[in-house]
Amino acid sequence: MTVKYFGDIRPLVGGRKAEEWRQPEPEVRSLLKALGKRHPALENRLWEGDQLSSTMIILVNGRSIDFLNGIKTSLQPDDLVDVFPVEAGG
Repeated sequence: MTVKYFGDIRPLVGGRKAEEWRQPEPEVRSLLKALGKRHPALENRLWEGDQLSSTMIILVNGRSIDFLNGIKTSLQPDDLVDVFPVEAGG
């Protein structure tokens, strides 16, 4: 799957605009946990305790996970996941 980063998230992931994620992740939660391990600076931005931070917007194939199944939204290998800070959303 492809993970795209926007706004001030990019410096936290080494300036990347996107990366291919080749490890299968069954749902958004496990993907975000894995991304936080790969990019430790991103970890604190993603989570407030065990909940997704209210300052983050996550889209799967252009749809907000808020309108899907939240962090339990299932993922497929060909999905596109966008990671936005709220202030970069439009």
